[in-house]
Amino acid sequence: MILLVQDYQIVLYAMMHFILLIFGYISSHLAVIKQEERKQFDRKLWLYILLFFAFGSVVVFPLFDIGRYIFLKVWEGFAYVFTFIASKIGELLKFIEPIERERQEQESSPLGGGEQDNYDELGPSLMEIIGPIIYWSILTLIIGVICSLQSVFLKINSTK
Repeated sequence: MILLVQDYQIVLYAMMHFILLIFGYISSHLAVIKQEERKQFDRKLWLYILLFFAFGSVVVFPLFDIGRYIFLKVWEGFAYVFTFIASKIGELLKFIEPIERERQEQESSPLGGGEQDNYDELGPSLMEIIGPIIYWSILTLIIGVICSLQSVFLKINSTK
């Protein structure tokens, strides 16, 4: 789905949500404090908050295109690094195939169907054998990290 709104509308929408969040936070805070403390609340604070957001809007709006460009370039850099690492891993994995298999594939008949028949006779490659082991090892590692982080988080919350 393509977003059919202008840039300034996106910034305005985000700023309105942020203003609503801040006003809701301040209002909920005022609702739970005592009446005497509520009287100490300076009415100028609302004006200061509005001026802060107006100033922020004036500063953010001209810098929005620059910020978007920088964000996209950083994201492209992450994608390039990920692609580079994946390609290097792929280059390392190509050496895992057994030499005997390559020799048998070269000796197959030059006619059309001989190579596929020879492939079926060879059985699974080394990558087909260790692929599920690598997959389950990574999955187990991720689950272990999540469980350990959860236990640390629960210990921190239980001590409070």
